[in-house]
Amino acid sequence: MYAAPPTCLTKTASCQEVYAGFYSCRKDSLFARLVTGLLHYSSCYLLATLAAGILFILCSCRREEPDTTFSPTIAKSRHTIEFSFADAEGLDKPESFTTSQTDSILFFSYHNDSDENLDSYSKLPFSAQTELILTHGPKTLVALYGFKEEELYYKDISSLKSMRKFCALLEQENPMHPRMSGMIRVEAGIEKNISLKLEPLLSEIVIKSLRADFSGQSYEGLELDSVRCYLCYANCACPILETEPVRAYVLCNYGFLNKEELKQFSHPEMLVKSLDGTIEKNGREVDLKFYCYPIRQTSEESIAPFTRLVIEASIGGVRFYYPIDLERYISSFTPQGMLRNKSYQMDIILTRLGSKDPDQLIEDKDVFLHFSIYPWERYREKTEKF
Repeated sequence: MYAAPPTCLTKTASCQEVYAGFYSCRKDSLFARLVTGLLHYSSCYLLATLAAGILFILCSCRREEPDTTFSPTIAKSRHTIEFSFADAEGLDKPESFTTSQTDSILFFSYHNDSDENLDSYSKLPFSAQTELILTHGPKTLVALYGFKEEELYYKDISSLKSMRKFCALLEQENPMHPRMSGMIRVEAGIEKNISLKLEPLLSEIVIKSLRADFSGQSYEGLELDSVRCYLCYANCACPILETEPVRAYVLCNYGFLNKEELKQFSHPEMLVKSLDGTIEKNGREVDLKFYCYPIRQTSEESIAPFTRLVIEASIGGVRFYYPIDLERYISSFTPQGMLRNKSYQMDIILTRLGSKDPDQLIEDKDVFLHFSIYPWERYREKTEKF
């Protein structure tokens, strides 16, 4: 017969009771000692595992400090920047243009590498000379005048590549205070004195004088009345750096004078002018100035027609038009076509009746032009028959 189990091993006993029962019932039993050791080892193992887990979590959450032991120091130095402003004789330049203390120059420095990313940006007070700190190395420096900071988003200035794509709009221009830009490549840290020239983006077209000489015609002696002059197919958008030949981006007055379109302009007089009184055989000085952005083309394309100056007038009670393709004349002076910061000036003599449509070109013998370009090609004059 088997003896009844000791009370220390009943089913209802807890783990502590099991441990105590073995210890009290069979102190000298090897089995009891073995069980006691195993239980003690398991408790220590569990505690050790728990402690290791907590330590691992704490170590994982510990902030890694950057190792700056071998980080190179970025070399910087102070540079003197001297700004010069193009003085195009044909562009009005009031006294406030050079003395205003409220104007600013937006200045950008770009790395001369494959990415051409922005290195630094500064808003400088309007001054002919200033100082600023540049990081060393090859840089491309860009300066803008007449622009507001809020017009330029970071995506537009984050790299030189994106800056080249950013366009100025003619509707925001003030011809008495033209927007300017300039760019130069330098070796910062070596070239401490830097000169940067800013030039207007605008091209200027000037009618200096106007005559109506209908000698030998049946309508000889008739005068021009209610005269209005304007630009058609005028380029109204221009890359602010204008480093490449400018293609037409936005054309205003496409084929006719669009008054609704001109309402968007802060200075619509850039594109249209009216004359009081009449124009007769002796003519008179009119000094009418028009402004647009350049298009460098010497041949007319359907996508970008020549910039056209239209003279509109009543002759004997009938409305006539004299459309003049400007690039056609300009290309005879320079192969690049119309350029920024140039003034194209004309003395015009009308010799016959014009067309009945502002988009219909007149015959070559209907107009004589005395044409000149300023400022750098001084008095390079030429008389053209059109």
